[in-house]
Amino acid sequence: MRINSISKLITVIVFLLSGFSIGTSELAAYYLAERKQAFEALVTAIRASTQLIRGSDILTNAVRAYAATGDERYRHEFQTELHAIRSRDQAVAELRQLGLLSEEMERINQAKRNSDALIGLENQAFAAVQAGDLKTATALVYGLDYRTAKASIIEPIEHARRDIEAR
Repeated sequence: MRINSISKLITVIVFLLSGFSIGTSELAAYYLAERKQAFEALVTAIRASTQLIRGSDILTNAVRAYAATGDERYRHEFQTELHAIRSRDQAVAELRQLGLLSEEMERINQAKRNSDALIGLENQAFAAVQAGDLKTATALVYGLDYRTAKASIIEPIEHARRDIEAR
């Protein structure tokens, strides 16, 4: 009788351990899928935030080249990025779709607003070139105001990126 009881107890323990093992395996698979999804979202956020910076840099490089040379090719590059390719707008839309926290998205929106505001200064440089004043145009796009405005684009993006990575 004693062997029969021990056998039943061992059977129950084996079933319990098997159930526990299956449960923990399912839980591990769930967390692995969650981790993979979070990693993919992080990669997308980093790529999109880099695209936002790159779009701003394309505009900066084009306006600076135009201010220094007056070559219409650079004005065309600027206009193409601004109105056709629209890297900055696409990046913000992609980041919005990720469902970032409101603070993170506000930093991205601030960077985009700052980038849009910089276009006003860039348009002044374009006008100076059109008037034949390359010196003023160059001073505008390499001056302190321009550099400060440019930094106001990069800083909120980097801050949002750090927050996203930490989360």
